[in-house]
Amino acid sequence: MLMRKKPIGLFRRLAGFDAMTDVLGLLGLRSHLVGRTEFGRPWTMSIPSEEFAHFHIVERGVARCQLNGTPSPLLLSVGDLLLVTRRQAYSLCDPLPHRDPYVFQMPQVDPSGRCQFLRVGSRTPSTRLICGAFTFSHSEHPLLTMLPRFMCLHSGKHSREILTQSAVKSLIAEVTDMQLGSETVVSRLMDLLFIHALRTWLSQQPQRSSWIKALNDSRIGPTLARIHEQPERTWTVQQLATGVGLSRSRFSVLFRQLVGESPQSYLARARMQRASRLLQEQGHSLTDIALATGYESDSSFSKAFRRQYGTTPGQYRRNSIG
Repeated sequence: MLMRKKPIGLFRRLAGFDAMTDVLGLLGLRSHLVGRTEFGRPWTMSIPSEEFAHFHIVERGVARCQLNGTPSPLLLSVGDLLLVTRRQAYSLCDPLPHRDPYVFQMPQVDPSGRCQFLRVGSRTPSTRLICGAFTFSHSEHPLLTMLPRFMCLHSGKHSREILTQSAVKSLIAEVTDMQLGSETVVSRLMDLLFIHALRTWLSQQPQRSSWIKALNDSRIGPTLARIHEQPERTWTVQQLATGVGLSRSRFSVLFRQLVGESPQSYLARARMQRASRLLQEQGHSLTDIALATGYESDSSFSKAFRRQYGTTPGQYRRNSIG
């Protein structure tokens, strides 16, 4: 008996291009696992102000965080994730007050990428933390400049954070076992932690930032997607305006209101950020990068790049590769 094949129905088409995905790529996110530390009472860990964004996960016990300029400390318990996004000094400590705690400074990032296992204070640990750091190639991007000083995601508090908690649990398990390939897995999980934390924050702050409003706007959002999808295209303001059914003048005013700069300026900056990312990768010639970012020649690309970053593309590549 022959079986008739059921016709395939299209229920929903996935989005063709997500501007936020490209923006996350342009940030140049790089994660570093600092270590897994056991603390015995009494203890205090100080974190100096530096270029890194830090994260801390409470694997066991509790910890109290005091950030400079905040009126009251944050209490962190098992499964909580703290992401400190801006250059600032702060401390994590035992929640119980002590006159003479053991003061420990968060260790520096190991250039080799190795995870450090440390024990601080008394022999009986009361708290265990997993700590790491993030760096960004483009710290001037509007998305980073608008982030809050810190993001604290408490375990099980919001349904939106289920994926974040899954990444937290996976990271704890991976750092505990440290099997073959763990360095790669840990790096990917840390990237997921940042993205999930960012998603959660964005979902809670849809109206506070003009740049986020731009992503959500029915006219400017698709425009940003077109720019990031095809930065090599010779876009004119009229073309972008026509694509969303607006006049050139109305489109320009709306774009500046939501994004904070003109369409031409945003396009130029998006192209340069794409170029800098390509320069950090292997196998792209200057001609390839120039064409991929909308420039007809190496010389015009080099002039624009030097104007943006104050150095030549070749020198930028050498500095990035080291």
